[in-house]
Order: sequence, then structure tokens, then C-alpha cells
Amino acid sequence: MNKEQMKLALRVKKHILKEHKSVIMDYFQKTAVFLKGLLGSGARYMASCGTVGCIAGHTCHIADGKWSNKSEDRATELLGLNWLEAKKLFYFSFSEYNSRDYFGAYEKERVALRSCKPGTKAYAKVVAAAIDRCIERNYKEKRRRVEEED
Repeated sequence: MNKEQMKLALRVKKHILKEHKSVIMDYFQKTAVFLKGLLGSGARYMASCGTVGCIAGHTCHIADGKWSNKSEDRATELLGLNWLEAKKLFYFSFSEYNSRDYFGAYEKERVALRSCKPGTKAYAKVVAAAIDRCIERNYKEKRRRVEEED
């Protein structure tokens, strides 16, 4: 990950904390119509733009200015992650994919996320913590330098 990729990750984190109603880790990006049918009361999770998304979806939206049908691949590229680290970050919330051997680094966030309601500030804070953990695991020194410059 280079300096620009690091800054993008921090921008995604900041955006997720600000637009907490638009964050649902179980969906890359979905519209209000889809979520109303799927979640029933999903409309209350909608951001002002009428969409919700996971870390990958928000990364594409911030970097490219639009939602992508291939957000996982695009976000992996944008953030400079390898395949395994991308899977760990983008899927840490999925219990069925989560095993201590594979996703153990995100166990704390996965457990915390299950006690939060999607669309809340608490939920967004847990997602932001996962972004921090990803940066810390992969780019500790670069993060310190970027934050010192900003």
C-alpha cells in the first residue's frame, strides 16, 4: 500500500463514521428498494443518497464517485491489499466464513459487530475499527507518517 492508498483507507473510515446509516457489512451496495423488500424496515438504514454498502462498496464510491458491480475486486486494487487481506477485511462480519485460523485477526470486530444494529453509530465504529486493524496489520509505519502529515 502506498501513501495514496493509505489516505483512501482513512477517508473511507471517516466517511463511514460520518454516514453511519449507509453502512451494512452484509451487502456490497444495495438500493432502498432492494433493502425494503429484504429487510422490511431497511429504509431507515438509508443514507441521503439512498444506498448502503460495506467497506468495499464505500471505497469504490469514494474513489471512483460511483458504486461498482465489482466493488470487491476494485476496492482490493484501490486499497493495495492482497487477496487474503482483502477477504479478511471485507468478510470479517460473516460468521459462516469466519474461523479463528482464517479471520482470527478480526475476531474482536466480528463479535462486536453482532451486538450492534446496522445503520447505527456503534455499528459504524466497529467497521471503522476493522479498517484501523487492517491498516495496523499491514501498514503500521506508513499510517503513522500519513497521520503526522495531515
